[in-house]
Amino acid sequence: MSVLSTLTFLMVKFKNNVLSRVRAMLVAMEKYRQKHMESLHEGYNRRMSTFRENYHNQVETIRNSYLESSERFRDYRQAQKENVQQHLDGYYQQISRLREFGHKRVEHLWESYEKSVNAVRTFTLEQRLKILNQYKVKQRYVNKLLEAIGTETNVDIISRKEAAIREVLGEEQPPPTFWSSSHHPSNNSNLRRSASFHSLPEFPLVDEILEEEEKQQIIYVNLTEFNKNNKEEIEKEEKEYLLALQQPSTSTASSILPLFNNNKIQA
Repeated sequence: MSVLSTLTFLMVKFKNNVLSRVRAMLVAMEKYRQKHMESLHEGYNRRMSTFRENYHNQVETIRNSYLESSERFRDYRQAQKENVQQHLDGYYQQISRLREFGHKRVEHLWESYEKSVNAVRTFTLEQRLKILNQYKVKQRYVNKLLEAIGTETNVDIISRKEAAIREVLGEEQPPPTFWSSSHHPSNNSNLRRSASFHSLPEFPLVDEILEEEEKQQIIYVNLTEFNKNNKEEIEKEEKEYLLALQQPSTSTASSILPLFNNNKIQA
């Protein structure tokens, strides 16, 4: 009987060691995944901000150069109408090329980001399968461990527990910190680009919902294109511009210069 009890004790101890090792590996894998996902989000937002600033600077430079040259056209009047038309066509072409270039850069950035996210997912799944096959652990046990790890690191759950404890003790609620659930990088809120008068189109990003394992990450990229069907509006603005050139006022010609505003950009 002593030998049997000794063997039983050794088997239980070995099983506990294996399970503790599995839990440690899962915790390390979860931390690695969260770290890489946060770094990918930060890199994506940082590069998107850089693209937006460069785009705005180039648009401002083009606009200023064409405004300065438009003032010199006031003295040519009717004899220089063809040059004015070429001037406007060149302005539209440069703006269109710049917008297309920005769209390509954004698409390339999104593709690299998506590949990185898929690589992190694939690595995590491969490591989980490796643990299941190597240590002969059931999938249900691994799922419970992952749920426990997610509960321990979930900011909302920790905040609710602390609020319940303070309510029992009669303490006041502390002011919200910067890393609250609404500001934490792992929050599932939508990441959107800030809109401005000359901004590129919005690229809303819906992050992966970690609490629902059955749902996959869905990202909607709404790339707007230059609307080529507004010829009547362009012709109207060109007529107003030519009429303004015939007047001696400089401010009027500058204000009539057609720019690509939000009315000409349709999603």
